[in-house]
Amino acid sequence: SAGRDVRQGRSLAGLPVAAAFGLVAGGVRQRRRLRRLPMMVAPRSFREEAKLKSDAMLAETLSTATPVPEDFEDAMTLACNCVLLAMAQGKLRQQVFYDSGDTDMKLNGAFGTALGFVDGFGNRMAQELKGKGSIVCVFGDMGKMGIAKKQLGELPAEMRLEYFPPMNPRTQMNQGIQEQFDSIRSSDLILVVAPEPEEVCPLMHLCDELDKSRSGTPVVLLNSRLTEKLRMEEVKIAMRKYLSMKQTMVVAFHLQQYDPPQNEEEFMNAAVIVKAHPKPYTIWEDNPDDPEAIDGFFLMDVSASPPRMDKVKEMLKSSKSMYKVLSSGAAPLSKDIPLDRTPGTEWFQMPKFPWQ
Repeated sequence: SAGRDVRQGRSLAGLPVAAAFGLVAGGVRQRRRLRRLPMMVAPRSFREEAKLKSDAMLAETLSTATPVPEDFEDAMTLACNCVLLAMAQGKLRQQVFYDSGDTDMKLNGAFGTALGFVDGFGNRMAQELKGKGSIVCVFGDMGKMGIAKKQLGELPAEMRLEYFPPMNPRTQMNQGIQEQFDSIRSSDLILVVAPEPEEVCPLMHLCDELDKSRSGTPVVLLNSRLTEKLRMEEVKIAMRKYLSMKQTMVVAFHLQQYDPPQNEEEFMNAAVIVKAHPKPYTIWEDNPDDPEAIDGFFLMDVSASPPRMDKVKEMLKSSKSMYKVLSSGAAPLSKDIPLDRTPGTEWFQMPKFPWQ
């Protein structure tokens, strides 16, 4: 972009090659000597070469990065496509995370955040499965399922709601419990909504039954909180089984808005963290005024693993400092603030991914 070229021009102007050329250009004898040296390159050529390399690195990163969905509909379509792609690749245990920052004030926590996704994703997936299969959304108990029914309203024929029966390692299986599990297993896609640690026993029982039957039915965990601390010693065995399964699970889709804590002295933009299988986690800064922004978002980083929020906050802080300097046209106040935000700098390290 034009903004990026200007920034690169300023950073290259201080390089030794450009400085040397300016020093020797004052005398005739020195100019003749320069003409006889084929290895000397005019500053313009040097800058053009650097720009080409920088643009190539930026293009490579952008092709690897996960773009920010345009709207909710686009996000739901992308999530469905990612889940279906992972299914086609044989990934039968998946995770999805969704938090757009918009939560029903009446429903707190991961469950309230997840309900909006259940509505959009469930309906979109039902369209994909029309005439071919069905999706079941499984909740932790009957109460949560009842709330979901009221919130979601009429459901498409390919979508239905179920709940896990109360279960712990000492629970004796009976006909009623088995029929509940059989009903869940009869679907072609199982979406477990915001599972809590107390639900690890029925979840692992379901996965064990699916593995034994070799049905090939995928299980997708939405906004899982299963790794939260547990006080119940009796579910530790089931939790160990879950943690073992988690190592092989694929994150099919991740969309999260991060709003850093604000104060009067330090205001920072929000960040959007997005991942669409098989692409990596991508961290974008919501800054439409940045000349290097793409559709209003500035690309800050890509990562093969989920980023920590304290690291995201540091990126936003650094980006704000650089944006202030570059938009004012002044030199950086600290040598710790790099002028160039393009991939390849110390601030932006391009990782290597297994599929590359």
